[in-house]
Amino acid sequence: MANNDTQPKNQQRRSRKDMLLTRKQQEQSRRIRMAILGIVGIIVLVLAVSLFVEYVIIRPQPVATVNGTEISLSDWQEMVRFERAELIDNVESLNELLNGDIGQVQQFASQQINLLAPSVQAEQAMGNVALQQLIDDELIRQEAEKRGITITEADIQAAIEENYNYYDGDVPPTPTPAGPEPTPTITPIPAAGTEPATPVPTLEPEPTATPVTEDAFLQEYARDIARLRDAGASEEIYRASIAASLYREALQEELGIEAGVLAEAEQMNLLLIAYSSDEEAQAALAAIDSPTAFVEVWNEVRSTPVVTDTDPVAQDIPWSTYEDVASRTAGVVADAAFELSESEISDVILVEDANGENQRYILLLAQGREVRSLPESQVRSEFSTALSDWLESARISEGVILSDIWQSRVPSGPSLDDIYYRPPTPTVVPTATTESETGG
Repeated sequence: MANNDTQPKNQQRRSRKDMLLTRKQQEQSRRIRMAILGIVGIIVLVLAVSLFVEYVIIRPQPVATVNGTEISLSDWQEMVRFERAELIDNVESLNELLNGDIGQVQQFASQQINLLAPSVQAEQAMGNVALQQLIDDELIRQEAEKRGITITEADIQAAIEENYNYYDGDVPPTPTPAGPEPTPTITPIPAAGTEPATPVPTLEPEPTATPVTEDAFLQEYARDIARLRDAGASEEIYRASIAASLYREALQEELGIEAGVLAEAEQMNLLLIAYSSDEEAQAALAAIDSPTAFVEVWNEVRSTPVVTDTDPVAQDIPWSTYEDVASRTAGVVADAAFELSESEISDVILVEDANGENQRYILLLAQGREVRSLPESQVRSEFSTALSDWLESARISEGVILSDIWQSRVPSGPSLDDIYYRPPTPTVVPTATTESETGG
């Protein structure tokens, strides 16, 4: 009976001990869970605070203020990524054009490759480029809108479609001709037995764009936008860049017109003969009694090799403005040329340097004189100069305020492939072998 009495007591003690142990383990587990939850909570709080500081406090801060309009840190960072993506696309396109010749790509795209280099200096330079671009875009937009120039979403869409050669069924625009057809002139012919003078190269007209279908446009556009998003940029920044370029073009043209940039100007087509003495020039002039006789003398001089500094020299000056003639010869020659009528021969023109030395005596024949369209590249260049001059003044105005907050937050991506930074593989040139080396 004693054994039967002690057995339940032992079981009760074991049960109470197991219960206490279980409670202790549960308490430990609860404390561990609470500690883990506390750590996770702290991490989440730190991340939340970091995100709040980043997106609510830091990113909206301006990297620049342009006449009261702020350029936020986040907008600038997106512009950096956009500019990097565009540069990478340019380098890779050049690589395809050069059939993968990295050495040539490094030679022709060295500036772009250096801007994309994985270094602090390159990142700072890229950040500054993007910042200045945003400031210029905002200055241009504000000035354009002051002048009543507005760019709509329809304008942006039309420009994008034109960039992709999509014209919605319309005929693509044809290139503007360089100028009117030239009037007939007396053309110098080389003397018999001599090589003809090397003709001045002429620019080929721009090829007409091949229009694409709507589906092709949409597919290519979607691919490019996806590429931008992969780089951390967006469709909005791309469309903003198109709008900025349209504002730039419109303001550039208006400023150019204000600066007196003309699309056409009076031009001369001249033949020139230079002699080393007044006597020689006067004798030649006395023997020339017509434009045809001038051409004959010009051909004779042109076909005779120049041996000494005193030998006469013949020069053909194609259609040129006053400034062009002055830059190719001298101001006094341009003055005399633009006093001539068509087919008229000048008197002897003395040209000398500032010291009164190196005197040359010039005869001119005006083969043609008329108002002609200037090369489009020249007109666009002068328009661009007018805008650059305006921007140079606008950038230093009191309305542009810069911040250095961006300097430690320059995005480093997207990145250019490392192959563009490797030394190019040297080309192995086979060397000639002698008979003794070949056993011959």
